[in-house]
Amino acid sequence: FSKSKGIINDEERIIVNIDWTKVPKSDLKGQFTITANKQKFVVNVNILNIEAKQIRGFAESNGYIAIDAQNYSRAFNKDVKWTVIPNLGRTKSGVTLKPSNSKTIEISENSPRLEYYLHFFSKGNIKVYAYFSPTINYKNGEGLKYGIGIDTEQPQIINFNEDNSEKEWNRTVADNIKIMTSTHKLENSGSHILKFYGVDPALVLQKIVIETESGQILKSYLGPPQSFQNK
Repeated sequence: FSKSKGIINDEERIIVNIDWTKVPKSDLKGQFTITANKQKFVVNVNILNIEAKQIRGFAESNGYIAIDAQNYSRAFNKDVKWTVIPNLGRTKSGVTLKPSNSKTIEISENSPRLEYYLHFFSKGNIKVYAYFSPTINYKNGEGLKYGIGIDTEQPQIINFNEDNSEKEWNRTVADNIKIMTSTHKLENSGSHILKFYGVDPALVLQKIVIETESGQILKSYLGPPQSFQNK
């Protein structure tokens, strides 16, 4: 603890560190108690001490994984190219397909896609929140689409413009973000690959947040910070 006693008149940040050399290599639970004004507040601490070499990619922590879109593990280009647009986004950059006037792409094994290596300590149902820049449906079709899947599962085709109402457009422009949600299932913990498939151009992906069954992501304007990544 950066401070273990004293008087706080307004507010003060106290830093808590862990001496990892003394923590067993396992999944542990601990707690500490804060006593103030004759009241006691118990803070629970979940600790998972493992070797970093056991992890590939972004690691789950506190029930979620957060990724800035430009930090993909692999990019597959075919006839089009994944392009990073610097500083376009709430936190980092955006990623989109170029050229912007390319035709709709049918998903196949050789489809252009971004892959993100993930490591989960849990299994079960997960929710994937994809953060996009607001984009109107400038085509004559039913809406701009993308594909998303985990490992070898059949990719889900998501219609970005399914809600094409003026109210929804005003809301996403005011927020400068549109968040799309898909649900997937992990049969086991460990290493997995999230695959983001390009279907229509012009969609700009900014961020990906994955919430596990045990997670409960607190609402915030920027979303959770990027998770630890072991390359």
